[in-house]
Parts: sequence; C-alpha cells; structure tokens
Amino acid sequence: MSAMLATLALAQAQFHPLENCSLIRPVTFFENMNALPAEIRTDIMKRAGAIYPRTKKGLTFGDVVGPRSKIGKVLLYVARDNNQWLVSYMYGGVAIRTVTVSYIQGDRTTVPPYFMGALEGHACTVANAFLKGVNVDKTWQH
Repeated sequence: MSAMLATLALAQAQFHPLENCSLIRPVTFFENMNALPAEIRTDIMKRAGAIYPRTKKGLTFGDVVGPRSKIGKVLLYVARDNNQWLVSYMYGGVAIRTVTVSYIQGDRTTVPPYFMGALEGHACTVANAFLKGVNVDKTWQH
C-alpha cells in the first residue's frame, strides 16, 4: 500500500503541464477536477459547463478541434497554492482558447470559496496574474 502511494506521489510530482513556465510561487498540479473541493467544482460547472478530463496521452490539438474532437472544454490542469485554486481548460472553435479560473478557499467550511475571476490567455501568464492577486469582474461569464 505504501509503495503504491509513493508511486502515485512521484507520478503527481512529475506532472507539470506548463512545461517551461516559471510561476511566481510553486504550486501543486493535479490532472483532474476531483482534486478540487466540491463547492468549487460545482461553481465551475455552473459557470463553464462540462469540462472533459485530460486523455491518457495528454492534451493534443485533436482533443480540441478535429474530426473526433470532444465537444466542449478539455482540462489542462488544476493547481493549488495553499488556499488558492487554479483551473485551466481549453476549448476549440474558430480559434483555440485557454481559460484559467481562480478561487480562494477560506479556512472555515462555512464560508464559500471566493471567486477571483476567469481570464482568457496564455495559461502561464494568467496563472501568474492570479498568483499575484489579480481579481477580475465577478460578472464575467463565458
């Protein structure tokens, strides 16, 4: 059992979807939405709709557009830095877009997570903006 947990921890540590990106603070990356607290997962689904999980091979151009593309959004990553959560996903159409959303989770379970907002753009740049404390219009919807 402990060997299996060590293998999972090692595999998790190697997952870095932003490759050559230097974030201003270290974050822990997760490959699926199950890492999110339930209330954040529910809010994202309400705002953005279904976000499909990454495929076993990772994310490719064909996952977003193409003859057998997924309909909707495809998860790039979930990241956590202490009490801040970032979720980044891609979706296709005329152009491929990347959206990153940010939440701050309070210490008490009675306080709902604070939605910092959502931004389109390069996943590394947007993640750094949110890690610096940028907030965007709360009425933003996509």
